[in-house]
Amino acid sequence: MRFIKDSMFSISLVSRETGISVATLRKWEERYGFPKPARNNGYTRSYNEEDVAHLHEVKRLIDLGIRPSIIFAMSPNEFATLAQQHPVNRVNSEQKFIDEILNLLMSHDIKTIRLILEKKLKKLGAVGFVEKIAQPLTVLVGEKWSNGSLSIFTEHCYTEQMSQVLNSVHPANFECDYSLPRVLLATISGERHTLGLDMVKAILSEQKAYCIHLGAELPLLEIPQAAINYKVNVVGLSFSSSFPKRAINESLKKLRADLPENIALWIGGTGASQLTKLPDGVEMSCSTAEVLTIFERYKKTHAVIDSS
Repeated sequence: MRFIKDSMFSISLVSRETGISVATLRKWEERYGFPKPARNNGYTRSYNEEDVAHLHEVKRLIDLGIRPSIIFAMSPNEFATLAQQHPVNRVNSEQKFIDEILNLLMSHDIKTIRLILEKKLKKLGAVGFVEKIAQPLTVLVGEKWSNGSLSIFTEHCYTEQMSQVLNSVHPANFECDYSLPRVLLATISGERHTLGLDMVKAILSEQKAYCIHLGAELPLLEIPQAAINYKVNVVGLSFSSSFPKRAINESLKKLRADLPENIALWIGGTGASQLTKLPDGVEMSCSTAEVLTIFERYKKTHAVIDSS
């Protein structure tokens, strides 16, 4: 991500850029006093460029096995010394791959884009592909569309190619394990973005879950009936940053009340990550690691009856 000097960034954007979950950022702020975001209107967190750069270094050191408690106890000089002792690996094959895709998008080479995305998916697997390629690449494409450096039709072309590649993961339902949770995926009326759902479907399908992807703008009142008819264990919804935050909360409360108690309700997406409090009976997962965690936890705590 290329930052603009003196810009401020939301917690969801910082989470996507650094790979640190929103929940973790909040926990570090409470436990260690860092990061210390500004508060727009005394409420919404806002981070500066220096915060993001420091968080990148923190994430890199944690990935090397150094505990957060040790890192945050250091003085600035001690932290700088530690970072110098563990220099950045300048060879980042995933970043080179992402740059290559962006160049191909600008030259409108659809055939090559599709081919190399499929090869990268085969090499990394669904989880690695989503975490290292699909998520960061989608953020960059969105930014380029937003600042006008990428045309609308090019952004649409990217979304279509990425969606088709993601949906190639275990495309046949009979390949899924019916003894694992059955998950209905959709967006509600007013939410047209479904690429996040495609990523979740790819991740869960690789775990052999049975996913039913109903696409965009499913009327809220029809979701409980769909969940019952398809005998699912979980309903998963995605919200983009453009979806009104208040409408998310209202919709979730209504849906949770209408769904049978034994059907879990999971949410994700940039819009969901901006919520400061979730309605009762709703769980959030906005990163690859969080999707896997919530899925594994569900498997351990819920018995699934084979209804195939």
